[in-house]
Amino acid sequence: MQAGNVIYEILAVVEERHRSAWELYMRTEHVPEVIAAGGFLGASLLRGEPGRYRVRYVAPDRAQLERYRREVAPALRQAALDRFPDGVALDREEWDVVAGW
Repeated sequence: MQAGNVIYEILAVVEERHRSAWELYMRTEHVPEVIAAGGFLGASLLRGEPGRYRVRYVAPDRAQLERYRREVAPALRQAALDRFPDGVALDREEWDVVAGW
């Protein structure tokens, strides 16, 4: 990670009844599909308190993130919503990397 990269984070709060299936879906389908679409340098899935997850993607620059959001994200978001129509609350944030070590 270096200056100029953009971190795209999704905070997910997942109800207990969906946790196992949601985590498996993210690990085996959704995140790999996002990475395969191009535009990200990498990703990580983090688990915090029960039911709280962060998915962190690293884009090389804002232009690549915007391309993903415009061309790829709508279909992948719909696929996730079709799989989990309720019980998952999402919040998205973007962070500009100022420096990396």
